[in-house]
This record gives sequence, structure tokens and C-alpha cells, in this order.
Amino acid sequence: MSNLPQHGRPPEITVREISTMLADRIDRVCAALGLDGHIVQGGLLPLNPTRHDRKPGSFVIQLSGTRQGRWDEYATGEYGDALDLVAYVNFGGWPISREAKAEALRWGKRFIGIGDHTHMDPKAAAKLKAARETMEENTARAEALALSNRDKDRRGAQRMFLEAQPLEPGLPGYEYLREARELDLSRLERLPWAVRSHHAMRHVECDRFVPCLISAMMFPDGTIAAVHRVFLEPGGKGKLEEAVRHGFPTKKIWPRGWHGAVIPISRGRTGLSPRRAAEAGLADECGYWEGVENSFGAAILIPEWRISAVGASANFAHVEPAVSATAVIAGRDRDKDRKVLNGVTAKVDELRAKCEARDLPFMESWPERGFKDVNDMLRGVRS
Repeated sequence: MSNLPQHGRPPEITVREISTMLADRIDRVCAALGLDGHIVQGGLLPLNPTRHDRKPGSFVIQLSGTRQGRWDEYATGEYGDALDLVAYVNFGGWPISREAKAEALRWGKRFIGIGDHTHMDPKAAAKLKAARETMEENTARAEALALSNRDKDRRGAQRMFLEAQPLEPGLPGYEYLREARELDLSRLERLPWAVRSHHAMRHVECDRFVPCLISAMMFPDGTIAAVHRVFLEPGGKGKLEEAVRHGFPTKKIWPRGWHGAVIPISRGRTGLSPRRAAEAGLADECGYWEGVENSFGAAILIPEWRISAVGASANFAHVEPAVSATAVIAGRDRDKDRKVLNGVTAKVDELRAKCEARDLPFMESWPERGFKDVNDMLRGVRS
């Protein structure tokens, strides 16, 4: 911790301290940046002004709690702290350049009232010293709490998943896949253990208990990292219409810290988990698709491949190819938003680099032109 300097020289203020001070005022920062929207569980859900964002839900700014000031753009995997938010929204979007960060620093200093100079006024030195002490204490407390909460939340996610029923005809999750998404589940050798149907879960924004398709996102060691939920209409006739109508998310992943986990859909020609296949000296081609529905479609189209869902496009960058993999394919969507498409490409390229490091052939799979994704292509629904 910095003490007051000798000879009366004012202390330097660090980038981290500027960001922390902005985070402490994040609601006012958002207002100054023109960000407005619904607040759900302490998170602000505005439209993303850096792209042609048509409905809220993917861009989330935390207004309270241990992550106050942090933000995530789940559509493309972009994220950062309060200072990054200023640079992202006001000074050029993503990626955040050095020049944008410098402009954001000047903006932040003016916003919190310390001017554009490098050193603080001596009169403010004592306040800064106290703020530093508080920041360090809060950081240590938040880190310890986050580790404790992460383990507790993962146990909660596992309980939530095990409360659900394995897929079978008549259950909302099964009917959603078969009827609403028109997937011929009879063509699968077996229905995945990791995807189930839950009779009633609360959709927070709509404040309703509705059925959902719930999937276990699993780390390579077989532990459950999180649950991926698709909230449904009663009977599974489609996604929750009230949420769609109001622009609320119909798909959610909980808790945080799930990147690198996947939802196993099919086991390919080996019929074994990746670890057991590798132990038996067996190998297979592995495919990774973004959504659960698209992964089912891919498993139906190419049953000899091991297929998994990554849950969200940003997760392509965090996935480690299965230990049994001899080749990897990334299933892409034809998103009309060029910025989103480019953002996903950057994430897929990180997966490509991991494959190249292991000398694994890597391919991308796209739906036919005119279709957004594999499921739409199978149903004949053009975008």
C-alpha cells in the first residue's frame, strides 16, 4: 500500500484506482454513457450501442455485488472493467486500443473530478490513501467470497440438474426438441444424459415458473460447471413467449465460471467418454456447436462424430479439444450482425490455434446460405 510521498509530492493515481472509482459510481457512469435498460438481479441490460443490437439481454453491466463495475457482452465474448466500459462505448468499441484507453482515462478523471493531471492535489492525498486501503480490503474480501460462492453455486447447479427428468416423450423438454424444433430424436442411438427436462423453474424477469430444457455443462474431468437452461412454454410448445415479446433472455447459463465446459450430446462411433476412449486407444472426430438445438441437429446429421454444445459462442475460445480427438469441427451460425460474426470468428480462431498446436485437422461447418443455423436448415426455415 502506498504511503504519502516525501517532500510533499502528491501521490500518483493508478489506472486500477481510476477504474475502481468509476466502478463505485457505475450507475452514474452508465447514465453519462447513455446506457439505459432493465435492471435484473443487480445487472443493467441496455442495448449495446457499439453494434446494431435489436434486443437487450446479451450486454450486461453489474451495478452491485462483488462484480460491481464489470460488464460482459455474451454475444461476442467481450468483457472488461468500468474503465474498459468507457473506452468500449465512447472510444471505438472492440478491440479496445491503447488510444481508446488513454481517452477513457482522461474521461474518467474528469468524471470523478480530479482533472487530467498525472498527480493528485495534495489536499486529496489523504482521501486517496483511505480509498486505497478500503479498495485493498474489499478486494481481498471479495476474492475469498467469490471462491466460496463459486463452489456453493456449482453444487446448487448440480442439484438443479439432478432434480430434472431424463428426456422422454411427453416431457416439455422432449416435446420442445421434437415438435417446436422438429428434431427426429429417434435417429439418435441414445438420448444424452446431460440434457434433461425440468418441470418448473423461475424465469426471473417474467417472474413465472415455467418448464425448461436444462443441460449440464461439464468440464473435461466430468464435473458439472453450470447449467444451461432454455425456458419454455407449458408443454414445451416453444420458447417462453412472454420473454421473447419483451426482449428478455430465454437461454441462461448459471453460475459463472463455466467457460471451457461443454454439453455432451453424442459419443460418436466409440460410444465412450473422451477419457475412456483415449484409455482404450480409440479416437474420434469431435464437433462443437454453439446451441443445444443445433448440436442435436448435428448429431443426427453426422452420427459417427462426437458432438458437444459450447453453450455460447464466446466459449469456442475456451474449449479444449477432447483427448480422444483426431479432428475438430466448429459449427457456425450465419449471424446477420457483422460485428457479432467477426467476434465469433475471433473466438473460433482461438480453438483453431489449439488444434494446430496438437496437429489436429480443423474445419468450420456452416448451414446452407439463406439459413441462420443447422436447426433452421433442417426445418427449412429461412432467415
